Amino acid sequence: QEPLVPMEGVSSAEETKALVSAIREFKQMNNLDDVSAFMSFSKSFPSSRWSASIKTNVALLRFKSGYLSEAIQLFEEAWQVSKKEKTADRKV
Repeated sequence: QEPLVPMEGVSSAEETKALVSAIREFKQMNNLDDVSAFMSFSKSFPSSRWSASIKTNVALLRFKSGYLSEAIQLFEEAWQVSKKEKTADRKV
């Protein structure tokens, strides 16, 4: 996996809490095939500044698990939401 890196913009407190919750839920499941927590976050916050990073990480997990079509779709979605990002080196 790659580090979660936000794009430009701001996050609401609700969005931040939901992301923390998704990360905790994913870690507690201890099952790399179950990405439902992140997919739920992405569905609830489709314009999140974390969207590209989350989709890239989920795509990597899906690729490693053999779900190639799903991984390609997620990589494409990550590219679409991030291709206009101007800051190449963002520190979190």
